[in-house]
Amino acid sequence: MSDFLKRSFTRREKVMILVLLVVLLGGLYFMAVHYPIVNRMEQIERDAENIDVQIEAAEVKSNEYIAMKQELDEILSQPKEDITVMPPYNNIETLMRKLDAIFDGTNPDFNFGQVSITDDIATRTINFTCTAKNYKQARRLLRDLTGTGYRCLLDSFTLAPADGNLYGGELKVSGVITFYEYVQQSEEAGN
Repeated sequence: MSDFLKRSFTRREKVMILVLLVVLLGGLYFMAVHYPIVNRMEQIERDAENIDVQIEAAEVKSNEYIAMKQELDEILSQPKEDITVMPPYNNIETLMRKLDAIFDGTNPDFNFGQVSITDDIATRTINFTCTAKNYKQARRLLRDLTGTGYRCLLDSFTLAPADGNLYGGELKVSGVITFYEYVQQSEEAGN
């Protein structure tokens, strides 16, 4: 081996070693420098695209917020009597149709309290009891009662086994729901 290193290389061997050295250095450059830089640049481009998507989503939310704020400002700039976020007073017929649909098939019992009027808000309290066939129907009742589209407050909602059986079977459902209605001054004076 030492004789091999002591001997002088021919011109052709020197060129081949030089070419091999250039190929090795080129390979090392691509492996250690070029490919990591290209991969990092691609990652940066992907991150930039994700950030652009997030910016667009934030701009959409911002525009929706601005539109909702403008709409709310327009509503609140109206005279108080023109704002109708609650149904008008004496909405009992429409309310009963809605309750009949909600309590369909549950044999409901309603107990209506006195309507109370404070300033321009009427509160109509209804105590109810019914029998739900199962928990799924009771859950639907709760969802439908709170989603009537009318301003209301559900209180004292209870579920109890109708026949004492905790697993399956009918459930006794009871509660108190208060509906709020807007009273115009002329209606209040007439009552």
